[in-house]
Amino acid sequence: CQSSCCVAVYKSRRWLRQGACKMPPSPVRVAGVLAALIAVGMGGFAALEGHDAATAFYASAQTLSTIGYGDAVPATAAGRVFVVLYSMLGVGFFGHVVSAVGAWVYSVSKERYALALAVFVALLVLQAAVVLHHEPEAMKHDAATALYFAYISAQTIGYGDVAVTTPAMRAFVAATTLVTVAVGSVVAAPVGERLLECCSVPDAPPAGTSEGKKKEKCAKPGKKEKAA
Repeated sequence: CQSSCCVAVYKSRRWLRQGACKMPPSPVRVAGVLAALIAVGMGGFAALEGHDAATAFYASAQTLSTIGYGDAVPATAAGRVFVVLYSMLGVGFFGHVVSAVGAWVYSVSKERYALALAVFVALLVLQAAVVLHHEPEAMKHDAATALYFAYISAQTIGYGDVAVTTPAMRAFVAATTLVTVAVGSVVAAPVGERLLECCSVPDAPPAGTSEGKKKEKCAKPGKKEKAA
């Protein structure tokens, strides 16, 4: 999801610069629809896979954000069909959630970007500290491993080499990761945009300028070419 999320943020930045996205979606409505999607996911995972509420929330958050640790997966045919349908409905909407966050952040550019970056770092440290305190064995008693887990979750990488196991920590990770994925995509988007700008072909210089005249002179055929 990280690539699609970054594309959503990139589009929100472009629309704002062009003045075509002056009215971002209502945060209340976006939060309401996201809560409803999570509730649907929790109900489906609980009914079809027999998950408790915390694990069902954890599985729903993994599906919407496309992290996929691999520790809470559908084991039944009905559960797999549900995941296919649920992801079709929810993954795209979560991308729009990220786009809405990006539109809000970049509407005031530097000030809000600095705030988003501070929130992102604070949430990573908070998640790592809480998980390390409550599940030291899962984090190998190592703060660096806990931070690694928090970061790869926020970037929706989710290798599955490190994961939480208790219901309480699964609920906590699910809740915080939904936020860090959205904010992390906003923070990462300018880096990708700069790389794209480096790869883009520069625009042709305006006609009449010294650069433009050189281009026009090179483009005109020579005398021999005319004679031919």
